[in-house]
Amino acid sequence: GTVLDAEGYDAATRLFYAPAPDLHVPPVPARPTAAQIAAARDLLLDELLGDFPFADQASRAGALALLLTPILRPALRGCVPLALVDSPSAGTGKTFLTSVIATVATGRGAALLPSPRDDAEIEKRVFALLAEGATFIVLDNLEGDLAAPSLAVALTATTFAGRVLGESRTLALPQRATWAATGNNVTLRGDLPRRCYWVRLDAECVQPWRRTNFRHRDLLGWAADHRGELLAALLTLARAWWAAGKPRPDAAPFGSFERWAEAVGGILQLADVPGATRIGLDAIGTLLHDQGALPAVRAAEEIVTAEVSGYLTAR
Repeated sequence: GTVLDAEGYDAATRLFYAPAPDLHVPPVPARPTAAQIAAARDLLLDELLGDFPFADQASRAGALALLLTPILRPALRGCVPLALVDSPSAGTGKTFLTSVIATVATGRGAALLPSPRDDAEIEKRVFALLAEGATFIVLDNLEGDLAAPSLAVALTATTFAGRVLGESRTLALPQRATWAATGNNVTLRGDLPRRCYWVRLDAECVQPWRRTNFRHRDLLGWAADHRGELLAALLTLARAWWAAGKPRPDAAPFGSFERWAEAVGGILQLADVPGATRIGLDAIGTLLHDQGALPAVRAAEEIVTAEVSGYLTAR
């Protein structure tokens, strides 16, 4: 549970820490108290994320999980799942949420990929971003169904291979990114549902982009100005979990992302974040459209149709 807060090269982690000149991160307690944990949690959930219209507690906890992921990435072996940030309508704040999270975690905006035309385009763009050293990647404004084998491979791989543009050779790149996607009522297909967790926004109004009365009129600017405090809050939650002996969360297993689920779930549960045990479930609401689920759905429809008169559809 060590925190790299001294400028320069750290032999233990083999990382070089060069903070921005104006970044000041307050000291992180070695063994955070319950009051310090609660204060850190409330700063993140209320002040930073409080104005986003999360559909449920699990989505709110999922947003905090996405915020923790790039902070924990150097300490986690293996891969991390993709946060699917979706909503029923445009203008709800999906891309803005990922921008705020990326700004706090990395000091800059996320690398945005526009809605891809096909899987080949995803493969090329992901390879190009990883070659540039991108650490926070967002597939932005997805439309309709998403079935991307290349993305599914990237999410469960520690290296990603691709062809160098203009050359015949291939290159294998390290894959240590944090992943998110945004869209309206996105449907996942293939292997993607089980490699994602859901962050659902729903403002429950016709024109969500006209909402007012926010805590911070310029949240992105506020997050940038208070980045040091927000990073200290994230590190406080993480260190509390390590200091407590890394207790395992009371959550269902999340295959292919066990270490991520154990760390993020454990941190959120220790901090008493509502909905924490629901993180890691498949992207609920999309699974019925997945090919693997269709036979069961169709079988249920046939049973209902056989038992009643007429042609009815099970809904």
